[in-house]
Amino acid sequence: MPEGQTTPPAGASDTPPAGDTTPPSAPAAGTTTPPAGADELAVARSELAQARKDAAGYRERLKAIEDKDKSDTEKLTERATTAEGRVAELEAEVRAGRVQRAAFAAAQKQGFWDPEVGASLVNPADIQFDDAGNPKNMDALIGAIAKAKPRLVNGQAGNPDYGAGQRGGPATGADMNHLIRVAAGRGG
Repeated sequence: MPEGQTTPPAGASDTPPAGDTTPPSAPAAGTTTPPAGADELAVARSELAQARKDAAGYRERLKAIEDKDKSDTEKLTERATTAEGRVAELEAEVRAGRVQRAAFAAAQKQGFWDPEVGASLVNPADIQFDDAGNPKNMDALIGAIAKAKPRLVNGQAGNPDYGAGQRGGPATGADMNHLIRVAAGRGG
């Protein structure tokens, strides 16, 4: 050995022993020295994690939009159902009004004392309707009621007098004053 050089201590791994041709070993696991390109890998992993977070957010927003659209569709379906129900109610009201007017008019023609009573006696199941929704057999139904219950009819079809007597002429028979005089014995 030349002067100034000292022999390495035993067990030192800096230089291989004489005659040894194996290369030096790789660093042991758990060492802090990053391999080549480790910085790029860490950046790629963090970008991937951020992309996954963004994708999850986008999926949630898409689901919210789909739910909103579904809600709008459900709202429209509900509105349509409500409107159809209301139309059916209005049609039933119109039909009931037509039936009531036709029954009342037929009861007046038949001479009922109270046309409303005659109209109320019509069985709704017996009413037949034309294409326009008007009752077409009301006169026959009211006529059958008039025959079955003649006490409801005053006998004069078309112009009932409602028990008011003759109109426009002098009263016939005794009036109240006459009855009082007779009861008091003052005349007759």
